Amino acid sequence: MTSNTNVPPSILIVEDSPLHARIMMTMLGDIGIPDYKVGSVPQLSDALTLIEKWQPDCILLDLTLPDASGIEAVEAIVAVVPEVPVIVVSSHDDPQIAVDAVRAGAQEFMLKWPSDSVAFGSLVSLALARRTGAEPLTTEARPAAG
Repeated sequence: MTSNTNVPPSILIVEDSPLHARIMMTMLGDIGIPDYKVGSVPQLSDALTLIEKWQPDCILLDLTLPDASGIEAVEAIVAVVPEVPVIVVSSHDDPQIAVDAVRAGAQEFMLKWPSDSVAFGSLVSLALARRTGAEPLTTEARPAAG
């Protein structure tokens, strides 16, 4: 856990699509999340192995992974690190899946696409603030360069 306010927050992205993982990393940068340590893995088993070595402050979790499907991924992560906020980022536009994810221990549920950088940043910022005890970060979109 990041407890020192001088230590950047750590975020683990569990996403089997390299493109989607890169988009999430870019969105974190675009919204002004300050320096952060980020890891990205394509499978639940990889995430569980990494969590043993490096406990992130927040986990962004896709529900459709090669080795886990649906709520079982949330349950597996919450069983190992119940104190770490999990944000489910899914392409499934089904309110029942969102409810089931939260009941299984996810803190938030967000649709992948279309995705709003400011809303995404607000969810991550609030999750990090809950985890670290720090003030939520300002998540205004940065102007495009050029």
